[in-house]
Amino acid sequence: MAASSDKLSFPIERWNDALKSVCSTFNFKELYPEQKEALENYFKGHHVYVNLPTAFGKSLVYQAVPIMFDSLNRRPKGTSMIVIISPLKSLMEEQVAYLNSLGIAAVCITDEANDHAMQDVIQGKYSHVYASPECILATTKWRCIFASKLFLENLSGVAIDEAHCISQWGMSSYGRRKESIPFRKWYGNLSELVSLVPSNLKFLILTATATQSTTDCILDSLHIPLKKVYTVKRSPNRNNLRYSLQYIDNNMPLEMVFRGIIDEVFQKGATTERTIIYCQTRKHCGLIFRLFEIHLRNNLYNGINRPQNRVVEMYHAGTPDQVKKHVIENLSKETGHIRVLISTIAFGMGVDCKSVRRVIHFGPSKNLESYVQESGRAGRDGKPSSCIIMYNGLLSSHCTTQMKRFIMNENPICLRQTIFSDFGVKCAQFDILHECCDFCAEICVCGSNECSKVPKISHDEEEIVSDTSCDSAFTRSVTSEQK
Repeated sequence: MAASSDKLSFPIERWNDALKSVCSTFNFKELYPEQKEALENYFKGHHVYVNLPTAFGKSLVYQAVPIMFDSLNRRPKGTSMIVIISPLKSLMEEQVAYLNSLGIAAVCITDEANDHAMQDVIQGKYSHVYASPECILATTKWRCIFASKLFLENLSGVAIDEAHCISQWGMSSYGRRKESIPFRKWYGNLSELVSLVPSNLKFLILTATATQSTTDCILDSLHIPLKKVYTVKRSPNRNNLRYSLQYIDNNMPLEMVFRGIIDEVFQKGATTERTIIYCQTRKHCGLIFRLFEIHLRNNLYNGINRPQNRVVEMYHAGTPDQVKKHVIENLSKETGHIRVLISTIAFGMGVDCKSVRRVIHFGPSKNLESYVQESGRAGRDGKPSSCIIMYNGLLSSHCTTQMKRFIMNENPICLRQTIFSDFGVKCAQFDILHECCDFCAEICVCGSNECSKVPKISHDEEEIVSDTSCDSAFTRSVTSEQK
């Protein structure tokens, strides 16, 4: 890797050939401008911090590095290697399978891997090596590969994917009584990896969702000064998402809360609008899934009554690996028969969910940063989609003060403006206000037949009552799902 510079050290023709090689390998016509910007500055010798919203193709940035390194340096294809630090085994395995399908040698290493696997990595059998922080840093044999001259000769870079995990999982947090232990302490020790590689080798640090304070935390933890980092950043705000808050009474039966979606699945089956229902605990996951199971009976299935044919599924950390794989594969297809997923936050990181039209939080995310990431799984195709938070005091007890202020909205302002203010984003006002959020819908005077009041829920009757809403499809999801 060249020393840091404002200019590429390669002829422009060679650079363009390297970009063409990436496009040819991954079957793309061309890269996004943000992907090109990140790669160009990485090959200029900068650490590069990539903070791009979901669906911007962040993974391709680091996947392209060894391919471009070989092309630029006139090396045989497959010679160069990149190490990718990733948080979840399922995510790593999915990406390895994808790369293998393209004829790219990739592997996911674990601390259970034998010495033969380690030798394959050292000798450059793989161009993309995925590993968790625990495997690379806490396992002596894998940590020692950074002392191998042959390994370092082939190493073209290190990428830290889902870098927000450093601040969310790797840091101690302070509770009411004492400091808590980090969920995954080795995420907080990734600076050791920086010290293990040659100083001229640069890092790619990637995340979809990070405020400035989180960015500072990530770089401070890695001991990489901000002045040595080139940042590629775009607004996480997506105007096709409509935000909604819905208070639900503690005593309201779950049957009332989810009646609308249950009815929709009963009537439409595998053509139901694809929906993710996020729960804050496994217990809530199980209760809601059981509710759908009881009310839908045979309609829970698409065809033969087999678990793999369920239209409604559940996903959490304790879900068997085989089921997790089935869910991820199915939701990665637009026509997949799983239409409602009831999940904890264990689902979603790095998964390309197709055609999700609603993301419902049964209880708010811990903080706004997490909410932006989780709600961002809706509408990745750019089509209008709904993001709904159901809340009350009990469901919000785990939230940060910032999140509690947001859901209370005591001084009513645009929900979108509040969500993205910490990201340094100023959101332009919508021409049609009711397409933005609940608050904007209340003041919308566009006069269209679809524009009226935000749906309300009657807590005094045994049925759910709603006013006319801005969108009939949204009325169903907002009213029925948010009770």
